[in-house]
Amino acid sequence: MTVSVVDGAGASVTSLSGGQTGQVRVKLTDGAGNAAASAIVKFAASDASLVEFTPASGSALTDATGTAVISVTP
Repeated sequence: MTVSVVDGAGASVTSLSGGQTGQVRVKLTDGAGNAAASAIVKFAASDASLVEFTPASGSALTDATGTAVISVTP
C-alpha cells in the first residue's frame, strides 16, 4: 500500500491547515504487486475531531489502477 497527501493544486504535502482541502490517495496492490481494483478502502483518523472526510463515510473504491481517493479538510 502506498499513501500520499496532495493539496488542492495536486502538489504533495505533509500537512494541511486552516481549512485547506486536500486529498489522500492510497494505492493498493496484491501480494504479486498487481493493482487491487474495486476494493473498498476505509479512511480514518486517530482523532476524528481533527479532520473531516468527504464523503463523510470515509470510504472510497479503488479504480482499475488500485487507487482510492478521498478529500480531507482539517
